[in-house]
Amino acid sequence: MKEMLKIAWRNLWRNKRRTIITASSVFFAALIALTMRSFQLGFYNYTINSVIEHFVGHLQIQQQDYHNNPSIDNVLEFSDSLQQLLSKDPDIKFFIPRLESGAMASHANASKVCMVVGINPIKENYFSGISKHLAKYKIDEQSIQKMGFLPAELRVLINKAQGYYSSKEKIKDVLLALSKKFGPYIDRIAKESPYHGHYIKPGENQILVAGGLANYLGVNVGDSIVLLGQGYHGSTAIGKYRIAGILALPSPLMNRTFIYMPLRCAQELFSTYDIKPNGDTARYVSYIAVNTRFQASIRPYDYIPIERVRQRLDRELKGKNLRVLGWKQINKTLYQQIQSDNISGQIILMVIYIIIAFGVFGTVLMLMAERRKEFGIMLSIGMSRGKLRQTLVLEIFIMTVMGIIAAILITYPVVTYLHYHPIYLGNEAAKAYEQFNFEPYMPTQLPDIYFLIQPLVILIMMMLTSIYPIIYISKLKVSKALRA
Repeated sequence: MKEMLKIAWRNLWRNKRRTIITASSVFFAALIALTMRSFQLGFYNYTINSVIEHFVGHLQIQQQDYHNNPSIDNVLEFSDSLQQLLSKDPDIKFFIPRLESGAMASHANASKVCMVVGINPIKENYFSGISKHLAKYKIDEQSIQKMGFLPAELRVLINKAQGYYSSKEKIKDVLLALSKKFGPYIDRIAKESPYHGHYIKPGENQILVAGGLANYLGVNVGDSIVLLGQGYHGSTAIGKYRIAGILALPSPLMNRTFIYMPLRCAQELFSTYDIKPNGDTARYVSYIAVNTRFQASIRPYDYIPIERVRQRLDRELKGKNLRVLGWKQINKTLYQQIQSDNISGQIILMVIYIIIAFGVFGTVLMLMAERRKEFGIMLSIGMSRGKLRQTLVLEIFIMTVMGIIAAILITYPVVTYLHYHPIYLGNEAAKAYEQFNFEPYMPTQLPDIYFLIQPLVILIMMMLTSIYPIIYISKLKVSKALRA
C-alpha cells in the first residue's frame, strides 16, 4: 500500500495543471457547501436564540387553557411549592414568571394598544439581557441639526436612520448600510446624539417603553403615560407610570407595542391576586418561562433532552390544572417555517453537489483520455490491473482531500469571524426581516459537526466518480491503448 501511495503521489505532480484543476473543483464544492450551510444554520440558531433562549424559554408552565386563550383570567399561581419544584430540578437552569396583558397606553392626545409585560427586573435581565437594549443614543431632528460637520448628501441620508440605538455598533451598522461614506463620522454622530435612561428596579413604580411605541406616543424619559385595560375577573385596570427608559428592541413588532414594568406593579395594575382563607395573598402570573441546561437548536437530537424535562414536569404537575409546553409547541409556526426552509436549503445543496459531481466527472473523463497510452504502457510492462486501479483511486482520494482541507482552512476563520461579527442587511433585506420580526443580521454558525458532514458528502461523491476509472481499467485493451 505504501508503494501504491508513493506512485499515486508522483503521478499527481507529473501533470500539475490537471491535478490543480481537479483539486480546485473539490475546493470550490466544499467552500460553497460549508459557507452556505453555515449561513443557513447560523440564521436558524440566531432565530431560535432570539425568540426561544431569550424570551419564550425552552418550556413554559401555563394554566390549562392559556395557550388556546391567553386571557388575563387564565393565569396561574406562582406558589412557593411550584418554585421549590423548579429550583430542585437539576436539569432546569433558570425560570422566570411573567404577567402579560393588553392595555391602552395614552399620553397627551395620542393613544395606542400595547402589550404590558410584568417582569422580575433582576431575573429578566439575566434571562433575556433586556438592559442591553436600553437606548443610549437617539438620532432625531434635534441631534441631526447639531451635525453640521456632515456633507449635505449624508445629512439627507441620515434622516432615514432616525430612532433609538442601544450601542454605537448599532448606529454604525445602520449608517454604513445606508452609505459607506458615513464611516469617518460615526464617533461624532454618536457624540451628538446621547440619550439617557435607566433600568427599572423591583417594586419601582416606573416602566420601560419600546422605542417605536415611544415615538408614536411622543414620550421621552421622565414623561408619564396612562395605562387602561381590563383586569382579572373583569376588574378595571388603570394606572399612571413614569418612564424610566426607552428600549431599542430587536423585534420590530415588540418595538412597536411592548411596555415592561416590575411584576408586582403589573399584578397591582391588573388585580391578579386573591386573598386566601388563611390570610395569605395568592399572586398570579400568565406563565413561567423555563430554560433547561440543554441547547435549543434546529437539530432534532437537541430537543430530545428538553422534551424529557417537559414530560417529567408535566407528570409532576398533573392534576393542578397546569400543563407544560415545549418551545416547538408554543412557536409551532416558527418551527415549521424553519423546518421547511431547512429542507429547501438541503435540496439546493444536493443540486449543487450534483452539478459539481458532473463537473468533476468531466475532469475524470479528461484524465482517463489523456492517460490512456500511459495506462497501456504500465500494463504492458507487467503492472497488474488491480494495482493500477488502486493507484487511480488513491490519486482521486488525495486530490479530494487536498481540496477539502484547503476549503476548511479558508472557511473556518471566515465563518468564526462572521459568527461574532454578523453581516448587517440594510434597505430591502431589512424590510423583509421586519416582516418576520427579526433584526436584519445574517450570522454564521460556529464550526461543529456540519464541518465534518459536508466534506464527507463531497468525499463520498468523489469516490463514486472513481467507479468509472475502475471499470475503464478493467476493460482497457493494451494493444489499442499503445496505439493511442
